[in-house]
Amino acid sequence: MVVEACRALQAEYLVLQLGHYETIPQFQKILRRMLHVHSGKKRTPDISDQSPLVEAPDREYQPTFRTRLRSSLRIAGAFALTAIGQQQRVFDSASVAASLDCLLSSLRKVPLRQVFLLGPLSCPDSLTRALRRRAEPIFANAARKHGCVYVDAFGMLESFGSGRAFWANFSDLHHLSRLGHQRVGVLLGQSLWRAAVQVDLRQPAPSWEPSGLVPLPYASYAGFGRGSS
Repeated sequence: MVVEACRALQAEYLVLQLGHYETIPQFQKILRRMLHVHSGKKRTPDISDQSPLVEAPDREYQPTFRTRLRSSLRIAGAFALTAIGQQQRVFDSASVAASLDCLLSSLRKVPLRQVFLLGPLSCPDSLTRALRRRAEPIFANAARKHGCVYVDAFGMLESFGSGRAFWANFSDLHHLSRLGHQRVGVLLGQSLWRAAVQVDLRQPAPSWEPSGLVPLPYASYAGFGRGSS
């Protein structure tokens, strides 16, 4: 579908921000599969575990007793599966790498000037955050292998540490707030500008930071092998 869309639009540049559903394990589904139990009705996947799409982007995430308890239970579930040798059901790094390699290989059929691969986004959910930390080098290596520009959104968000400075980037356990979107947008904008306009990569990109944001030197350049940039 991505290849067909690029051809239809005659795209020059492609930005890939993938969903990372593999980093949000659903333990009820995992247990059903392990026990070979099939649900009697089809259920629409709820990838954020009852975290709806954010309708109030100015809301800032604040942990509660419920979110802390939920986080502890999810981590306990992951440890339990790992202890019985089922860690791949929590996160299968080989499968993630293979899927990403297949996707990026397919894009070689399209005459794109450059592909930008956005790394995983950090989040307040402890287990998802830990799994995305494991996924981040997989994405960086894939970008390097396929000559993409890697945009390290995970590293940028993680640079805010923990606590309120970190939480300000999110509206809930899995979704960015307005501030988080601005910061990721600035990071991506700098990468696009460098690839599309700038010739001398030693020159600094324009900052474009909204009021109160800090410079974001997190884009890495894994190669420009798809044509002039």
